[in-house]
Formats: sequence, C-alpha cells, structure tokens
Amino acid sequence: MRNPFVRFARRLFAAGVVAFAACVGAAPVQAALVNFNATGVPGISGYIEVDDSTFSGVAVDLVSNTQITAFSLNVFGQVFTLADVFMDRSLLIDSDPAIPNLVNASDNLADNGVAELRLVSDNAGGILDGDADLSIREYSPVLGFYTTYNVIWTVGPKPGGDADAVPASGAIALLGLGLTGLGLARRRRMT
Repeated sequence: MRNPFVRFARRLFAAGVVAFAACVGAAPVQAALVNFNATGVPGISGYIEVDDSTFSGVAVDLVSNTQITAFSLNVFGQVFTLADVFMDRSLLIDSDPAIPNLVNASDNLADNGVAELRLVSDNAGGILDGDADLSIREYSPVLGFYTTYNVIWTVGPKPGGDADAVPASGAIALLGLGLTGLGLARRRRMT
C-alpha cells in the first residue's frame, strides 16, 4: 500500500500544475495598458484604461475608443462604465513623452442615460495644466448644458488595484508545495 503522504503530495503537485497551466492560458500576450486616473477635482474620480498597441510616439495619436479596455468614472455621483462609452469615437493621446498624456477626444466620450461626458481641450475649465478637461451635461431642464472641470489625468495603476489580475502566485505556491512534498517523500523512502 502506498504512503498517504506521497499520494497527497502528488495530488498537490498535480493541482499546482493544472492551476499554473490555467494561469498561463488565461494571460494572453498583449500590449501594455495605460491607466489615466482622474484627479484634482473633489467629487470626480476613476480611470480610463487604454491598450497602447497603436501608440506611435508622435505628438498626437488618434486612438479608437475600442482600445479602451476598462472605464470607470464617478462625476459628482453620476457613474459611467465601459458599457457607456461611445465605441465609434476616438481619444487624442500624446504618446511622444515617456508618460503618455490624454489630450482630448474626437467627440462625446460616454452617456449613461442620465448624463453625458466629453473630454475637451485644455484650459476649457479655466486652468492650463497640459491635459484634457472633463465636461458633463445632465439631462434636465436646469442642467441642459455642459459644465467643464479641470481634471488632471495622472498615469499609474488603477485606483483600488487590478481586480482582473490572474492569481499566478497561488498556482506557483501549489507547485512549490507539491514539489517539496514529493522531495520529502522520496527522501523518506531512501532512508
């Protein structure tokens, strides 16, 4: 009869191999993602995540909104998600510097059914800071016009971390435990 410790170690190793293979298969090779985080205005928060595969490194790239991979903006209680983005439009991004800069958009950016967002050229909010300002228009008789805010777009990780990250470290830990168990079982058998 086989040692139950050896059987357990083999099962742990097999689980680690399966988990690691799933992690590798779930992480397709892709271009880097750039997160533009909305900062500088209390009441406005969130990010626009863009796949930078078509950045040319010139003054201004016209980047299709279909390259927006994640989108979450809260503008004074109005929440906008990726489902609200107009995918038939484009962003203007300066990819020449080491850190890309969100400059403008070709037209309205998103519509959640209650309000509409657009990116406008710098200084529309009254302050020149080198990146796009954000405008919102709520659908109501009182606020049927766009109000522009001097949002500062900082490049960095998504606020709150990346919920889509594959937990590869857990799979590697399972593999390591399984290998350790198999090694100990073999050593035990040899003595």
